[in-house]
Amino acid sequence: MLPIRKIGSPNSDFWAGLIDGVYAIAMTLVALELPGLIGKLIEEFYKHSNDLLFISILIGFEIFTYALIFLVLYEIWSFHKASLVTSGMKIKGQNLINSLILVISCVIPGQIIFNLDQKTDLVISKLGENISNNKPIIQILIDSPSGEIAFFTLCSLSFLLIYLYNKSVFSINHDKNVGYLLKSSLRRSVIFICFIVFSVVLGRFIPAILITSLYVGYVFYERN
Repeated sequence: MLPIRKIGSPNSDFWAGLIDGVYAIAMTLVALELPGLIGKLIEEFYKHSNDLLFISILIGFEIFTYALIFLVLYEIWSFHKASLVTSGMKIKGQNLINSLILVISCVIPGQIIFNLDQKTDLVISKLGENISNNKPIIQILIDSPSGEIAFFTLCSLSFLLIYLYNKSVFSINHDKNVGYLLKSSLRRSVIFICFIVFSVVLGRFIPAILITSLYVGYVFYERN
């Protein structure tokens, strides 16, 4: 990296465009993979036309999952961008925190794509065994809860890093906007930690998509 004496002290302008671009690409990556996953299920329908309802529900599940992931990534982006604008780049170490948040944001789409692809391949491999008749649909959706736990962990880490980013500034200026970001980001980090515990204990009985839906509902309720 170029030394500070060559490019000046870091400021928010250095990061603003990069943050927007990284999150835009992260959201797009999931969207690009989604048609391929749905296409696999549609191909299976032609081989197992008696499983129309079952395959339709799984396609709806994947589309709904993408919508939720988009909203969660948007929430992380909005807090990250607001923190950058409100807190600026006044404290040593904020560059590192920004970088770590972006790293996690890049990992989330890959983890989600892997998880959806794994579920799709599982369904395809079992369709020939009449899985839709022998195994409840809900059981298919909650197989492999480790993927959902990884997603919740990444989200919790993102908001925790945003909290740390704002904490260093709030301890100096006590700005009320920074304080709001501080409390809200910590609250969200704790919420996702609770989701992790919930998934470990009840992940075999309740789909993670339902838990994530509750979070998205809470976010919209809080903002209105």
